[in-house]
Amino acid sequence: MRNAVVEFRGDLQRTGNYNVSGISQLTGLKWKFETDEMIASSPVIAHDLVLVGSMDSHIYAITLDDGSLAWKFKTGGPVYASPAIYQQIVFLVSSDGFLYAIELPTGALKWMRWVGRRGRSSPAVHKGLIFVCGGQRVHALDCLSGETRWEFVTRSRVGPDCSPAICDNLVIVTEIQERMWALNCDTGDVAWLYETRNTFSDIVAVADHTIYVTTGALVSAISLRHGKLLWEAYSAYSPPAIANNTVFVSSSDGYTCALDAASGDRRWRVPTNGHFPPVSVADGKVYVPSLDGNLYTLSESDGSLIWKFEIGSQMVSSPAIADGIVIIGSTDGILYALH
Repeated sequence: MRNAVVEFRGDLQRTGNYNVSGISQLTGLKWKFETDEMIASSPVIAHDLVLVGSMDSHIYAITLDDGSLAWKFKTGGPVYASPAIYQQIVFLVSSDGFLYAIELPTGALKWMRWVGRRGRSSPAVHKGLIFVCGGQRVHALDCLSGETRWEFVTRSRVGPDCSPAICDNLVIVTEIQERMWALNCDTGDVAWLYETRNTFSDIVAVADHTIYVTTGALVSAISLRHGKLLWEAYSAYSPPAIANNTVFVSSSDGYTCALDAASGDRRWRVPTNGHFPPVSVADGKVYVPSLDGNLYTLSESDGSLIWKFEIGSQMVSSPAIADGIVIIGSTDGILYALH
């Protein structure tokens, strides 16, 4: 597992589907860790550590078992993005515009590179390259040296939180101005461009050669091979999660919904009292952080409530899931571990 890649949303496809057990029966709070400002960064779990950024400009490495601090590293600005981990290196973008490469065991800086102002992109690592967005550019950099392999200039700015998804050797990114690009991972050449009159969410999810994304007030399914629209359905606000041929989204009217991935037909819809970040899925359970201060856990099959936990503050980050543990950050600046 030393060289395994750990990514935002659980995988390179940004599905939000974790291949772990999660929590079937909630015991309660395992531990909590306090930072100095709100947490907008979604945590990732790697090598028995939890890595998370804070608006206090730090990235923290926290011991998964007991919540103790292993190390922290200060960047030049608030940290919105989530890190990626590869070969014992943590790759993180800060709002100061730099991509940082940090040694996982020690928290020591290896190198840093400028990637664009107001950096909020969560990096993706594939074939020894780091893919990250910034300003009006998509960057591909060498993991070991940080040197640029290629750079692609979009027509307008990419979304502020645009985090590349990778599948079939294509990098998928979205612009603020209604465009989605598919780029060749090796060269940065354009495979296709999809345009719409609606605004894309910054995070897409890819499964079974289909890209799922919220566009305006709709969920859209787009062919990965050809960049063609397959279907549109349901009013949605959050970026999607994908598991077992089902798309999970939450809407601005306070509901979480499951859609058939092939057709967009609705399977179930349940109230969860407001929602902002994407949900996470693991072992038949859907984890929904709500604006009402509760973390809801629903049955993947019918949306019935399994358990909920009152955080007490709004959550704008997405949960990370491990065997028997759920990690979630909150606007109160605290990282919570439930078991």
